[in-house]
Amino acid sequence: MPSYAQPPVEPPLRPMIEGLGANQVRLAILSALARAGGTLNTNQLVDQVDIPRMTALRNLKALETVGYVVSSDPPNTRRGGRRALWTLQSVALHHTLHALVEETTPRPDGEPA
Repeated sequence: MPSYAQPPVEPPLRPMIEGLGANQVRLAILSALARAGGTLNTNQLVDQVDIPRMTALRNLKALETVGYVVSSDPPNTRRGGRRALWTLQSVALHHTLHALVEETTPRPDGEPA
């Protein structure tokens, strides 16, 4: 039976996992990047989030696809991502979170956002 990575997530973020089905590994990666000032290399992320390298790389690629992180290495040149620096794109993340808040805020008489 496979073992799934379940890194610790700060208590204020737990409802996002339980109520919205947010990915615990991706939240932990984003949080680790933020705590580190926005940039870490792959090895540092693996150590700080305490997940296997392949799990980290798979989730970093997913976060990169939606624009929440960027890598210092172009996608076609990565060799296991060991030296890649990953940078949090907080503006893109905050834009999405703001859109979620707007979309879930009640409006009088069905008024559009």
